[in-house]
Order: sequence, then C-alpha cells, then structure tokens
Amino acid sequence: MCIWGWGADGRWGLWGIAAAAAFWLVFLVAMILLVRSIAKSAGPAPARHGGGRELDTLTRRYARGEISRDEYWRLKRELQQ
Repeated sequence: MCIWGWGADGRWGLWGIAAAAAFWLVFLVAMILLVRSIAKSAGPAPARHGGGRELDTLTRRYARGEISRDEYWRLKRELQQ
C-alpha cells in the first residue's frame, strides 16, 4: 500500500519520509556539535588584565596631556597586575 505516492513504486511511503527526516535531523545535530566543538577548542579571547575600560581611559588621559609619561607607566603597571 502506498501512502502519498512516495518512492518509485510507492513502496517507501511513510518509512521513506521518516528515514529522510531522521537523516536530516542527525545531520543537523552533527553539524551543531561540530561547530560547538570547534568554537570550544578555539578557546576564549585573551582577557585584558585590569579591565579594558580603565586602561583605555588612562591612555586617553595621557594622550590629552592630563598625566605625565612616568605617571602613565606607573598607573598602567598597576592596572595590569
């Protein structure tokens, strides 16, 4: 008996649809796991010590001339510890 006329002789029926759906589901899950595995092995981006925002503010203050070179390097070392 053929349901919906799938297959050359109609012999696949719902089993053919179920097999195709299962194949694509397994394929999709495998691709998701592969991408997650690659992303995890790449690791996180290196962390900026002392917080990036504070160091950016310090650099801007030095560029504007608000602090001296010696003070800039001293504060930068403190932020990176």
